[in-house]
Amino acid sequence: MKNKSIKFKLMVFSLALVLLIVGFASFQIRSRILVQNEFKGMMRLSFTSLTALQQATLAFKRIRVDLRDYLLDPPRRDRYQANVLALIPQLDSFVAQLEEHAPSPVIAEEIAILKRDLRVFYDVGGRILAAGAARDFRVATNIFLAECHPAADPVISRMITLGTRYTNYNAAALAKHDAISAQNTNSTIVTLLIGLVAMLGLVGYTVRYLVTPITKIQDEMRRLAEGDLTSTYKGRGTDEFGQLSYALESTITTLRAMITAAQAMSLSVAEKAIHISSSIKEVAAGNDSQANITQEISRTLEQLAAATEEIAANAQGAANASANARQAASEGTQKVGNSINSLKTVQESVLSLSTVSKQIGGIVSAIDDISDQTNLLALNAAIEAARAGEHGRGFAVVADAVRSLAEQSRQSTKEITKLIAAIQGQIDQAVNTSTQGAEGAKSAREALENIVTQIGNIAGMVEGISAAGQEQAAAANEVAASMENLGAITEEVAASSQESAVAGQQLSELARNLQSAAAKFRV
Repeated sequence: MKNKSIKFKLMVFSLALVLLIVGFASFQIRSRILVQNEFKGMMRLSFTSLTALQQATLAFKRIRVDLRDYLLDPPRRDRYQANVLALIPQLDSFVAQLEEHAPSPVIAEEIAILKRDLRVFYDVGGRILAAGAARDFRVATNIFLAECHPAADPVISRMITLGTRYTNYNAAALAKHDAISAQNTNSTIVTLLIGLVAMLGLVGYTVRYLVTPITKIQDEMRRLAEGDLTSTYKGRGTDEFGQLSYALESTITTLRAMITAAQAMSLSVAEKAIHISSSIKEVAAGNDSQANITQEISRTLEQLAAATEEIAANAQGAANASANARQAASEGTQKVGNSINSLKTVQESVLSLSTVSKQIGGIVSAIDDISDQTNLLALNAAIEAARAGEHGRGFAVVADAVRSLAEQSRQSTKEITKLIAAIQGQIDQAVNTSTQGAEGAKSAREALENIVTQIGNIAGMVEGISAAGQEQAAAANEVAASMENLGAITEEVAASSQESAVAGQQLSELARNLQSAAAKFRV
């Protein structure tokens, strides 16, 4: 029940209290009803038994009297005999009632003795009536006088004893009833005390969980209404009052933060209002000098516009001169290009000559190899001719001639090789020279092309300068017009500055009022 609501808790405690009281009351009422019913049953039984005992006693006494009158009043003997015979069943029925409703074993035993004594008395009475019926009244009288009283006295005594027993039983029942009533009274008192304790517990619970939180919340609300935000109130509980206490704590914390912030803001607003007032005064003081500066700037801009127009005119002349220079550079580039083409043709011819000379060198090298082989063959032929002797002499002459020709061929190939090497060197020099000339012409062409490009760039830049100068002149004129408007705006700013000064004073007054309002709270 920790997280249940106050309403739920009160309902539970009230219901428990009501159930407790109702339970005890029901128990007491039930006990009283049972006691009353038991007592009523006992009294009813006792009354029935006493009534039956009284009627039995009367019937028994009537039987004794009728037996006596039966002997003393001969003319009405038949009526007395009929009465006796009619009373005996009634007496037996009364005794049967006593036996049936015997409230205790002692009384039941007394009733059993009574029935035994009655049988003795019935035997005596029967013999009296039998003797009377036999017209022997002397015998009947003797039996009555001798045996009737001894037989009747125990019955009378037993009936008196039963009366006493029933009286004692009624007294005991009444005492028991009184004891139970007293016990019920004590139980009622205990019930009332328990109910009182439960009521006190409910009142204590109500005071603790209802009155105390409400009182604390009321005190905090009173302090809050007085502007006291220094409270350290802490919420507690999870029921409705707990939620209310947490809400109050949050409200106090929020208000404290808001008032603190408002006080800080009021101080800041006051300082800024003073600063704004000072700034507005400075702005108002600087408006006059700003107007003079504006006029001077307007004059300077007019001079700048005139100078800019002159720069634009000079830039246009420079653009025209750049166009002429670009055309001349283009023509020079074309001529250099033609020279480069001629040099390329000469270079190609010289390179072809170098290739041919290299081929000739290869042929000469092959001839030199053939000469070496021929010389070797001639040497072998001379050796063979020497071996042949006289027969090989002619062959030796031929071999010697062949060797001489091979030697001459080798010498000639060496000279040709030297000449080819010299020619190859000259060709290489010619190739280098033509290559250098082509590269120089190419460099000149590239330089001229760069010059043409740069002149074009310069021309574009000069044209841009001319256009920018014209735009600058127009902008200067526009700025001059704007400066005139600025002068008018400056006058308007001066008027606005005066209005702002008044607003600054009002803001200062508002800040002071805010400080006064925030000072009413204690945080």
